[in-house]
Amino acid sequence: MANPLPLTDQNGEVRELTQADFQRLIPAADILPEIVGAAVAAEMLKPKGGRPRTETPKVFTGIRLDA
Repeated sequence: MANPLPLTDQNGEVRELTQADFQRLIPAADILPEIVGAAVAAEMLKPKGGRPRTETPKVFTGIRLDA
């Protein structure tokens, strides 16, 4: 395979990705263990579980106003 085009030009502008660029991409789960180690990669790829619970949740306060 020939050298691919660089993703950025001299001004730092990123060019539009082509189909060939997408075919060369590697999933993070495959490459991260080689870069940061298996334990750190597993922690990074673990689902976060959403928004954490608050210590003081809001309490509904209902009032009735007579017309």
